[in-house]
Amino acid sequence: MSFFDEFIVRPILNLLMAIYSIIPDFGVSIIIFTIIVRLLLWPLIKKQLHQAKAMRKMQPELVKIKKQYAKNPQMRNLAMMELYKKHNISAFGSIGVMIIQFPILIAMYRVVQIFVSSRTDLGKYVYDFMKNLPVANN
Repeated sequence: MSFFDEFIVRPILNLLMAIYSIIPDFGVSIIIFTIIVRLLLWPLIKKQLHQAKAMRKMQPELVKIKKQYAKNPQMRNLAMMELYKKHNISAFGSIGVMIIQFPILIAMYRVVQIFVSSRTDLGKYVYDFMKNLPVANN
């Protein structure tokens, strides 16, 4: 089993199985899992939304900087970085949530693939304490 399967796919599969054992509808289980993930990521999402709002507020200043330093890209970048510092904005802050969500999305695809098409492989992904669930024995 790969690192990705062991540390991302396997926990997600087991959490999904636990939800499925409570609510025996796979679609609803995925929706509940999605809600759980969104709640866990809420602090990061909230920060991203605040940064997006701050970026919209400083948009006129950015346009002014771009016009002022149109012929000097190095000075333009320096001025923009100073503006970001002044407003306490991270240039890469908006991609943080996406970087976390993307592996979860890939893992969910893998989980559905394991759950639906290769049920024989399900046993090697299930944690020992989860093996007594009815869904693990099907």
